[in-house]
Amino acid sequence: MGIAEKTVKKKNEKIKEANIIISNYNDNVKYYDSESQEYLKSVSICITIDQCIEPQMRPRRGGFGNLYDPLEKYKKTLREKVKEQLEINNIKIDISEDKYIKSTIVLVKEPPTTFTKKEKLNALLGKLKFNKKPDIDNCVKTIYDSFEKIFFFNDSQVISETFTKKYGTNDSTIIYLDIFDQPKITGRLNKKDLEYYSENIVDYINKS
Repeated sequence: MGIAEKTVKKKNEKIKEANIIISNYNDNVKYYDSESQEYLKSVSICITIDQCIEPQMRPRRGGFGNLYDPLEKYKKTLREKVKEQLEINNIKIDISEDKYIKSTIVLVKEPPTTFTKKEKLNALLGKLKFNKKPDIDNCVKTIYDSFEKIFFFNDSQVISETFTKKYGTNDSTIIYLDIFDQPKITGRLNKKDLEYYSENIVDYINKS
């Protein structure tokens, strides 16, 4: 077994030990959407993992020359643990394709052991920034791949995302997902509907 295989195996074993807490802190609450001028339903979920999520790795080539995802087992384990917690907490998510999602992800990492006591203090106070690996985009890939068909039908439904890396006293990944209904658009458009919009929008609509 090569170094890469040992690394992947270690990651797969580690995620099996992860503790995951899921809370539904905003269930079917109506909020006013200023753009659609309607009250829409939203569901807010918080997923806390007591580990830093592993970043997506480059595809590897198998024995028959086929490419495969080295973190496939890792993601499967994470997915199953999340589904288990949803069932335990009796949280049901509508994953229909017309939903859209806003996500906030916080990755918390203990300061390196090579830091001095003063550096560790400043890291915990936020003065020293967590500007080391893992890369944000690769972590997002792992999270969204693992959450597909659980919190959304496809990760293309995520319309906005905030990702923060910071130092803390314990490794963890905290993920907030706000799941929204699309507004119901019915009826035909008339001139009165366009009275309050800019000239370029009106011109564009009239050309359609």
